Amino acid sequence: MQVVLRMLARMTAGILLIACSESTAPPTPKSLAFATHAASIVADDSLPLPATVTMSDGSVGGPSLVRYSTSAPTVATVDSKGVVTALTAGTATISADVGSLHDELIVTVSWAPIATVSFGRDTATLLLDDSLSTAVIVTNSHNKIASNAVVTYSSSSTDVATVDDKGRIRTFATGSATITATVENLHSDMNVTVVPQFTQLAVGAQQTCGIAGTHRLYCWGSDISGNLGVGTTSSDCTAQIGGRCSALPIQVTGGDRFVYVTAGDFHTCALTSAGVAWCWGGNYYGQVGNGAPGGDIRQPIPVVGGHTFASISAGRMHTCGIDTSGDTWCWGWDAWGQLGAGVTGADRCSFFSSNEPCSATPLKVAGPVRFAEVMGSEKQSCGRDVTGAAYCWGAEVGGTEGTDCQYGQNANCTRTPLIQVGGATFQKLGMGGVYRCGQKSDGVIRCWGYEYYGYWGTGTESMASPDALVQAALGKSYAQVAYGANHICGLNAGIVDCWGSNYSGQAGGPVGTDRYVPGPINGAITFASIASAPMAFTTCGISTAGRAYCWGYGDLGNLGNGTLLAPSPDPVQVKLLH
Repeated sequence: MQVVLRMLARMTAGILLIACSESTAPPTPKSLAFATHAASIVADDSLPLPATVTMSDGSVGGPSLVRYSTSAPTVATVDSKGVVTALTAGTATISADVGSLHDELIVTVSWAPIATVSFGRDTATLLLDDSLSTAVIVTNSHNKIASNAVVTYSSSSTDVATVDDKGRIRTFATGSATITATVENLHSDMNVTVVPQFTQLAVGAQQTCGIAGTHRLYCWGSDISGNLGVGTTSSDCTAQIGGRCSALPIQVTGGDRFVYVTAGDFHTCALTSAGVAWCWGGNYYGQVGNGAPGGDIRQPIPVVGGHTFASISAGRMHTCGIDTSGDTWCWGWDAWGQLGAGVTGADRCSFFSSNEPCSATPLKVAGPVRFAEVMGSEKQSCGRDVTGAAYCWGAEVGGTEGTDCQYGQNANCTRTPLIQVGGATFQKLGMGGVYRCGQKSDGVIRCWGYEYYGYWGTGTESMASPDALVQAALGKSYAQVAYGANHICGLNAGIVDCWGSNYSGQAGGPVGTDRYVPGPINGAITFASIASAPMAFTTCGISTAGRAYCWGYGDLGNLGNGTLLAPSPDPVQVKLLH
């Protein structure tokens, strides 16, 4: 009996165990499905697209059961929760897997609509022959950069400026052009103004400078005394010329905008639109005007005294300027009375000789004369007054103060303005090393002083006429004249004639053969302006297109074409953009 009872007990326990096991078994995944099998998403958007797991007991399985993958990860990605992120246009298959269960979703990605196209600037000013790489910003409706955008470019005036398929602008002529960037039905415009490479040139004895169409100032040539105003960025040319130089234009330090530049032997000065004069270079006689003579000033500094100048002009070792009230001021070397102050400068300087009169501070030119223009050479200064009469002061201009000249040398001088050639009047005035010239309304050049090398263009080699006018250049009329140390060039209707000394080719024609009468220079260049200086053996000009050319003495790199020790009788282009 007990045996039977034990058997029954065991059977009952087994039945209870089986029943308990069946009632606690976990449900298993039965099916897997996306809510949709096709979806569209815009690039840069994300969209939750989880697949649903149905369990064996009818419940919904947890999201962690599903493994997601994408067939095209560059088009769309999917994370562990089924969130799809669209990247680029295209299609991708999103797969969901749970064990042996599988489902797929086709996602189509499209680009977000283009919202804006912009150059980031409305205008640009470019130099002739320059280029500019533009950066067009294209955004989509999500305010993000539209990397898919296809930009096309066009120019309204391809003779002025062109633009390539990368947005790089190139300039070919002065003028204006509208550059347009187009994306689909949207566009952005940039108004481009192309300005001349140079608008004004100044030729010195050792350096040349030019104001670009952007009003930036560039200089080239000798930098022995800081003539270029570029600090220490010029090259070491000691082996060639005994000091620093640049055979290519360098932008003057400081970034100031200038409207006029003038150059002497070792120094340079420039004027801002506000009338502030800045100077730099050799300051041996105070010609930089910083209040303390001596040394080299390698970067521009303002002339002391707070003057507002309407014009300035550099002589060899001195500078003069007319202020906006009509007063004339000069500073620098004064050994010959070239400052015109009536007394010698209070400073004493030593360069050519020791203990010479000078002034590093502007001195007012003595007397009541009001000048319309003023200029200087080596030992003289001259000016044209408001009536057109010419006045000069310094050595060899007709003065009789012989005892007040440098060390009693046999050269009369005057320290105050002295009227010239009987009060003859002119519309324009100019001067060279030892001569002065003027033009009346007829454009004919008339000169006085001393002629050598045939630079009066009369057909003779030399002539002395210190007190009487001599008709120069065979009576030809010129719209503009450039006066060098011993040569003259005239411009009319775009054609340049030169005559005088041609030792370095400054008068055109064969180097070393002086020209006693006017003759055209070589090259088919139409000029708008020309320049030289009383101590210069170089001539430069700006073409009607806006490019600069120089010829003559180029040993110091002052032709600006990248060469040293190479004079040229033919115009060579100044390489501003190098």
